[in-house]
Amino acid sequence: MANYPIEIVRSASASITLILKDNDNVAINLTGATVIFAVKNKKDTTEIWDSDDSTAKIKVTNTVHSLPLQGQTVIVLSNEDTDLLPGQYIYGIKVIPATGASMPSGIAPFIITPRAVEGI
Repeated sequence: MANYPIEIVRSASASITLILKDNDNVAINLTGATVIFAVKNKKDTTEIWDSDDSTAKIKVTNTVHSLPLQGQTVIVLSNEDTDLLPGQYIYGIKVIPATGASMPSGIAPFIITPRAVEGI
C-alpha cells in the first residue's frame, strides 16, 4: 500500500477516503477487515505500529467500509482529533483482514497547518 501526504487545518474535521490496494495495485477486499489509521510524531518513524500504539496522536479504527469489495474506507477525523500543534507528523495504515496476516503500510507525512487566526 502506498501512502500519500495528507494536509489538514488544525482543529478542522475531515473525512479521508482511502482506496487500499496491494503491492500488485489490486484493491484489497475489506469485507470483515479492520483498518487502523494512526498518526504519530515525526520522530517515531522507526516503528509506527508499536505493541499498544500508546504514542499515537490520532488513532481511528474502522470495521465498516464504504465499498469493501473495492478496498474503499473512509477515515473520519473530528476537530478534536486534529487539534494538534501545527507541524509535520507521520501516518500509517494497517489492514487486518478477516483471515490471514495483517498488512501494514509504509509511512507518509501528515501535516497540520495553522488556522487562519493563528497566522495573525
